[in-house]
Amino acid sequence: MAIGVRAALLILDNFEHLLAAAPLVADLLTRCPRLAVLATSRERLHLRGEHELVVPPLEVPAAAPGPVEPAAGLSGVAAVRLFVERAAAVRGAFALTAENAAAVAEICRCLDGLPLAIELAAGWAKIFSPAALLGRLEPSLPLLVGGARDLPDRQRTMRDAIAWSHDLLDPSERAFFRRLALFAGGFTLEAAAAVTSRGDEQPGWPEAIGRPPGSSSSALDLLASLVDKSLVRSLPTEAAGDVRFGMLET
Repeated sequence: MAIGVRAALLILDNFEHLLAAAPLVADLLTRCPRLAVLATSRERLHLRGEHELVVPPLEVPAAAPGPVEPAAGLSGVAAVRLFVERAAAVRGAFALTAENAAAVAEICRCLDGLPLAIELAAGWAKIFSPAALLGRLEPSLPLLVGGARDLPDRQRTMRDAIAWSHDLLDPSERAFFRRLALFAGGFTLEAAAAVTSRGDEQPGWPEAIGRPPGSSSSALDLLASLVDKSLVRSLPTEAAGDVRFGMLET
């Protein structure tokens, strides 16, 4: 049945690989004045009237010196709660205790509060204790596998999830994204501009985006694109005018 003037909600999931069809969504909204579209995507559709709602990683326990927060307090933290729920699904007797609370909290911090990474890690609770699992998370990606069979391939391992996002980048963005891996603890726009001054990795880069190599404007264009694609995030800072960016560690 045609939508016409009826009030309706159209849900478009994982729209990032269909961005070329965004004008069709705009046309549909024009033709159907009472239609609302809810699109999940790792990148904005860049349509007029679009309202972006960023879904951040789950809250993780604060890293603080001194005694570890009691298990009862940690159980209310979203990332910890998800880990415990998924661990109990594969090992029915699993529970957050005073003995494993510190390891569970550190696992959630190491995985940046990413739900997929936490679910994949929790799946190993049937074999490893939280402390043993934490010790094996240093080379984290090889261990973060084994997602449910009814999930898309890109959501069954953490490596595939990252590859999915990486493959959606254009060559200039891929080269720049790899350069940003040089930084630990975040970076400034000026530091990002410095890494664009080396154009040996990709022929025609960064001239391909119409900016001189090593300029702040070329770095800003690329950073804005990676932020839009949810691969780089703006970090909170107390210093006025000091903007820092960062990448998730997982």
